[in-house]
Amino acid sequence: MLLQEVADQYNHTYGENTCVPGTQILPHIDRLPTGIFSLDFALCGGLPMNQMVCFRGPESGGKTSTAISTAANAARMCWRCMKIECECSQPPLHMKTLWLDVEGSFDKQWATDLGLDEESYVIATAEDLEQYVDIATAAIRAEDVGLIVVDSVAALVPSKIMEGSSYSNYMGVNPRAVKDFVRRLNPVLVREGFKGHPIVVILTNQVMFLVGEMFKNPESMPGGEALKHFTSLWVRFSKKALTDSEKKQRDESRKVSLVQRHSFTVERQKVTILAGGGEFVRCKEPIRDEEGNIEFSRGELLEYTTVIKQAKTYNLLLPEGAKWRIGSTVGTQKEIKEFWRANPGAYLTAQREIIEKAKLEIFNA
Repeated sequence: MLLQEVADQYNHTYGENTCVPGTQILPHIDRLPTGIFSLDFALCGGLPMNQMVCFRGPESGGKTSTAISTAANAARMCWRCMKIECECSQPPLHMKTLWLDVEGSFDKQWATDLGLDEESYVIATAEDLEQYVDIATAAIRAEDVGLIVVDSVAALVPSKIMEGSSYSNYMGVNPRAVKDFVRRLNPVLVREGFKGHPIVVILTNQVMFLVGEMFKNPESMPGGEALKHFTSLWVRFSKKALTDSEKKQRDESRKVSLVQRHSFTVERQKVTILAGGGEFVRCKEPIRDEEGNIEFSRGELLEYTTVIKQAKTYNLLLPEGAKWRIGSTVGTQKEIKEFWRANPGAYLTAQREIIEKAKLEIFNA
């Protein structure tokens, strides 16, 4: 019996695309953009399809906000051509998001401010980890679901603990349960990819610190070591100190800053990346000019300077006399930023061109 005959037999037994020849495998994995340029650049375009990704880090690091931005992009993106600005001859194919709100902390107003359409997602709550497994496994197979967010792994509680006594000792129960959680999701996720159904699973998780650890890394992550083996990316988020100019964006009457700077580090990866880390700034509240008009809205990312810098690095922003040119747009750097704010499509196109140029220069060198 030849290998092709074996493949044909099990394609017939277990379904089409169970065994796929190498000639049909795409050379590059499709990516789901997060909507944060610095992160999309580092991750070679976004989160890899049909794989699990872990966002980890301390509180207020930006994990949930990044997951919401990704969900907003998933709702806007055409899942046929994998672009925000659809280039298909057919109507755009949009997907929905299932948000497993384990912590019960989903903020609808903040999600709306970040651009997430309320009709593009479903919030799911359950009593224990096993119920979340059943919901997530069924949702992966749903044809109109492109993203599943588990917020967060640390808050998942197995039924054994829920039904048992609070005085009992449950050493190792939670890591074993989380291991079963990701082990059940992973094969279904991979299988859906071979069926032609693109989908991403984001797991958010906290960082804990080991007591008394002096010589090794004191950081620990709830859920055990299984997450290390079943996720293709670990991205660690943390809150970053503001620059001097950002410190001025502050409401002194309430003693609150209007912006927040985040940094991220790609700690582990099984897929191609372009950079190991980066930073981004997000508005927590509207920023107004001297006349009281809103200059930057709540939830908006202040990444125009980062995009300008990368465009110069990869020779997409070129000097033209006393001004600059990128594509068909000519002006000072300030005018280009203002044009991008008024034309989000052009801004997204510029970001995509920078990432594609970086991939060509790095991988085809």
